[in-house]
Amino acid sequence: MKATWGLALALLILVTAAGCAQEKKPGTPAATAEGGNAIPALAEPLIPPRYMKELGGCLKYLDTVDKCIYNRATVLRIGQLCEPIKSSELREGCFMELAPLVGVGNLCEKAGSKREDCFERLALAKQLDTECLEIAAGERRDICLKNLAVKFARPVFCTQVAEPGRRDSCFAKTSIDSNSFEACGQIVDAEMQGSCKSIVGQVQGVEEYCAEGERGDACRLLAAKNTGKQGLCEELLDAGLKSNCYAFFGNRDNDEVACAKAQGAERDACYHAIAVSLKELRLCQRIEAKGARRPCFEEAGAASNENKLLLDRLAQACAGFQGEAWQKCEASAVAYEFDAGYCDGLADANRLTCLRELNQVVRERALCNRFTEAADKNRCVSLAAAESRSAGACDEFTDRLERFACLKEVATASGDGELCQTIELSGGGAQTRYDCFEAVAVKTKTPEWCVEINFKEQQGSCVAKVAAAKEDPILCEGVKNEALSQKDPFVARDSCYLKLVEFLPDSELCAKIQDAARKEQCLAKLG
Repeated sequence: MKATWGLALALLILVTAAGCAQEKKPGTPAATAEGGNAIPALAEPLIPPRYMKELGGCLKYLDTVDKCIYNRATVLRIGQLCEPIKSSELREGCFMELAPLVGVGNLCEKAGSKREDCFERLALAKQLDTECLEIAAGERRDICLKNLAVKFARPVFCTQVAEPGRRDSCFAKTSIDSNSFEACGQIVDAEMQGSCKSIVGQVQGVEEYCAEGERGDACRLLAAKNTGKQGLCEELLDAGLKSNCYAFFGNRDNDEVACAKAQGAERDACYHAIAVSLKELRLCQRIEAKGARRPCFEEAGAASNENKLLLDRLAQACAGFQGEAWQKCEASAVAYEFDAGYCDGLADANRLTCLRELNQVVRERALCNRFTEAADKNRCVSLAAAESRSAGACDEFTDRLERFACLKEVATASGDGELCQTIELSGGGAQTRYDCFEAVAVKTKTPEWCVEINFKEQQGSCVAKVAAAKEDPILCEGVKNEALSQKDPFVARDSCYLKLVEFLPDSELCAKIQDAARKEQCLAKLG
């Protein structure tokens, strides 16, 4: 008590040192000892001198010594200045207010009846549950932990809430606020957990919790993107969301089939993006919006020297025209507005070259009849069929091998392995059929189509290409060996590793090869 009174009396020196006598506030009676404002003399200062002049002027504005000390202690953030306050209510409040300001838990121990509130404030200020744990176990600690968890949407702080009902409600609130589906699983009450998962699942795009009908479209869109299930796009009822879904997969996977299912500006932007990524000028030709093709051709043209030279040659073909025809050709070349009639009017010597160049950009059936040579026309028809994803367009071929080649182009373009199965094995169709499976497997990154290849070396090579595309060398382990009684039982899996090392140089892949000659060949590829 003597020390406390001594600190209070030190304010006299504070006032004297600051050169400020206490002044009466307007409408306030003169301070007296009875009123609690009189400051007795003090022979020896107990408050460090460096703080005194900071405290000197406060009595001009505050009507009690306690309030003056409280004000200065919290403004200056000095716990020592709370000690002289005579009023226990103000002194405890001083420590409680100061503790979170300076982040010192020891001050809460001096907060008396406000100790628990002090530690909660400190926990909130520091975002640490350890400060709540300074409160005795029970309801007050639980409230501190829950308030902390809810304020910062941190389900982890709910873990130490003791009372089951309060802990469940803590997890429910913070799970929803933080969109944490996993945290919903911490709720013990089955009904509350289900409600939590339903709400968060809708936001997070968890497929099983998406609502029925158009109301759940936004959820299913997110589920498709989160899980990589392009098939969910087709389930969307909202046309705009469905377009966005397909555009997402088109961009992500360089999938022109997905881009084709998008609409409007999203469709055009999708084609633009993958045209540049794949360096495929023909994809720019699919853009419908006026003025949107040109930037696509410019970017895709700059993406490779081959593309740039092709566009230059198409522009140079205009030199073969005269008068208005030349002006029309020049305008088309500058705007990248190519069509099937772009080369019409050129002399035969230049026309064939122009048509061949144009067919790399324009994949339309109308272009094909302009070719005079059968080989060029057949190739044009196959490319047009692939561009339109039309297997029926291949029926115009009377030669079965040419029709098979056309079907292979369509199957590859559409990623349709089942179409490869329509290519007959007999009559020279086997190799085309297996090449078709390999092309589809690589395009779709689906090694299962490789299994359809009966040529074991090609089967292994097919899986290797898929493994390289997916950066997953373990796929080679799934290639089945033949029975040991066979002449070369390890050829398929060995061929996979032998091919894979070309994409992923690693001597450990060679070590997995069984046949000594192939292993030596593999190591030779590594140098």
